[in-house]
Amino acid sequence: NLEKVFQKGGGGGDGMVEREMWFRDSKAPNGWVVVHICYAERYSEERAKRRERQLVSSITQVNLRHCTVHRGKDHKKTSYYTTLLQGHYLEYDGFPLFKCDKG
Repeated sequence: NLEKVFQKGGGGGDGMVEREMWFRDSKAPNGWVVVHICYAERYSEERAKRRERQLVSSITQVNLRHCTVHRGKDHKKTSYYTTLLQGHYLEYDGFPLFKCDKG
């Protein structure tokens, strides 16, 4: 399994924490299922380096995505950012499993 923590939306996002976790699944397209967890907490580089976890009570959204190894000219079906696996791209829109306004 692979994992990273980053600022939601990159430099242009809202500054909140997002966690991306990759799980091996032989039945999934290209062998991976990707879970994105959004939190109602501000991102901190120092906290991320310490690998300090966010509170479960601050979760605002959980999305499920699959990945692809092909990125076409039309990026509407794949994401534009680098993923944890070289040559893999995420579906642009994930399937929301959970959504909450406050966390």
